[in-house]
Amino acid sequence: MEKNIFTVIDVAKRLGELIDNDELVVERLNELDKQNIKLYCGDLKSRNPEKINQIRLKVANHLLKEGSIDKDTIESIKLEENQQHPTNIVHAWNTYFKLFYTFFYFKHRSDVSKSLKNIADTLVRDLGLEGVVKTKVVGFDGSQFFGSDNAWIAIYNSKQPSQ
Repeated sequence: MEKNIFTVIDVAKRLGELIDNDELVVERLNELDKQNIKLYCGDLKSRNPEKINQIRLKVANHLLKEGSIDKDTIESIKLEENQQHPTNIVHAWNTYFKLFYTFFYFKHRSDVSKSLKNIADTLVRDLGLEGVVKTKVVGFDGSQFFGSDNAWIAIYNSKQPSQ
């Protein structure tokens, strides 16, 4: 269980330093390895490629083509995409962390999910709660997919409709 906990803590620390620091997000975007950006583009294309993910994809493509990006370019990409929609699609995405956390989390998502599930399963088993409880795991995507620097596990009575 210790390895699972440290996996989650490591990602939490990495994301935590970015959460309120747009400048650091831009700096870290510029430090991304091109191979990881290509993998990320593939991941993005497999998801809904509209609206916010279109902004992410344009930023990734800019990084691949130009090798770096700055805040002015990001703002230009946001404005360009936002103007293609009848409503303001970026109003809730008011920090660069919310917009770009997926660049830093996508390759850890599977490991974090497995680690959280293993922690939950171990707790349920060690407490003798099999068949009595259900579990819910939420990784660093957060419950609303705005990104987060924390993940959580809910263990709740299986007779309850939800956690």
